[in-house]
Amino acid sequence: MFLKTLKKKLVAWLGPWLAYWTINILGRTMQFEEINPEIPRRFWNKGIPAIGAFWHGRLLMMPIVYRGKDLSFLVSPHRDGQVVGKASDGSVSMPS
Repeated sequence: MFLKTLKKKLVAWLGPWLAYWTINILGRTMQFEEINPEIPRRFWNKGIPAIGAFWHGRLLMMPIVYRGKDLSFLVSPHRDGQVVGKASDGSVSMPS
């Protein structure tokens, strides 16, 4: 029980920091291809709020793909979603 609690605390503490750096490093080494980019652009150009939807397997790189865009994402309350959510919204800080 103690180890499980410790593991959860470590993930909550270190996870966002590790995700932040992983996203940034991978983002510099990858090429992205937009398929049907005109669809989200229609919303952005008209100032219409939008919520992006995607599969969990795509979660990690969404902050890079949509950097600087006015787009909101609905993130799972599960630990995985919270880690990437904190890493991508700028609220991550260096663990001490």
